[in-house]
Amino acid sequence: MELIATNESADRNFDFENCPHTYFAFGDILDVSIAGLKGAHYLDKTDKRARKLESAAAIRITAETNRVYPDTPGTVEICDAKFRRAVRVNKSGSTATVVWNPWPTQLMPDFDPAEHRQTVCVESGNVGQNKITLAPGATTVIKVLLSSYAV
Repeated sequence: MELIATNESADRNFDFENCPHTYFAFGDILDVSIAGLKGAHYLDKTDKRARKLESAAAIRITAETNRVYPDTPGTVEICDAKFRRAVRVNKSGSTATVVWNPWPTQLMPDFDPAEHRQTVCVESGNVGQNKITLAPGATTVIKVLLSSYAV
């Protein structure tokens, strides 16, 4: 997946955020773990945007989760024990990671009430303090490469 943005202005900078949404289907959210963010700070949007430190080597989703991990350009891996597979999220041009699951408390209208148990969103992007400022005529590219393998 690739997203290209160009500032076509001749005389003004262009400030923006980008974050292609990647929703993954899994067997059961309680059997999912997310690795690659240990030691990173994050903003917890379920706790008034409190800044916290990720201490877990593998994040487990057990409640509504909406976290922005700034300054995390590295690869993230999602492991699904029920389906015995992992999804690797490699990225370039991205300096933030978003981890989201609505739980039943924040479901969108098109979600079935039970769907939160089979989905997690791990997004690569440039948001918040990592937003992009493009000079006139400049271009930026964000690339996300997804791969899956058996575990």
